[in-house]
Amino acid sequence: MLEQFLDWCYSTPVLALLRDTRFGMPMSQSFHIFGITVLLGSTVAFNLRLTGLGFSETTLKALADDLWPWAKRALTLTLFTGLLVFIVDPRRYLVNGPFRLKMLLLIAALAFQFTIFKQVVTSGEGDRLPMSRRWLIAGGSLLLWFGVGWSGRFIGFL
Repeated sequence: MLEQFLDWCYSTPVLALLRDTRFGMPMSQSFHIFGITVLLGSTVAFNLRLTGLGFSETTLKALADDLWPWAKRALTLTLFTGLLVFIVDPRRYLVNGPFRLKMLLLIAALAFQFTIFKQVVTSGEGDRLPMSRRWLIAGGSLLLWFGVGWSGRFIGFL
């Protein structure tokens, strides 16, 4: 069944067009990287504010009100374009160690982002947490998201 799905992915005319045209994959990958950039940028901004290293003129909740919609849109774009990049040649990715690591880190990052991190950032609770806990949350967030990005960067090399 998996083999049939992989064959279908590779031979579907629309996906073959995306994969085999001159600009199909570069455009998909460009939008993927753009989404990653916006997502990581907003994550860094959240974490700078959480740790007190930046954006101190605004509350964490106010920053979340401004940035959270951008982060969600960027995540949606990144996931959609990542799926496009994957589905045109799934066999290539499924046997790739950095890709599998990226997927594990992505699941962990999403779980962390939409539970602990979102609660701390959007509730206003983050401003009242002890600094050690803020640094722990920020460190976990940055480690997970940059781990996704770094492992994604190694897909083409290993």
